[in-house]
Amino acid sequence: MCVRLAAYRMTPLGRSHLIELHDASEQLVVRGDFHACDAFNLKFHEGIYRATHNGFLAEQAIAVAR
Repeated sequence: MCVRLAAYRMTPLGRSHLIELHDASEQLVVRGDFHACDAFNLKFHEGIYRATHNGFLAEQAIAVAR
């Protein structure tokens, strides 16, 4: 639900931020840094939730993810 809404509401700046995060994640995988991958996963998905520009939905999704 968040991804669908974010796809419609995401700003170009928000999209570029997620692309940068995704590109940076490759090094975590190559290094096998599972702890950092877990932290990255939360940060990346939080970016998607916030890109919905729906504060209530974002906060609820973040609360469930943690």
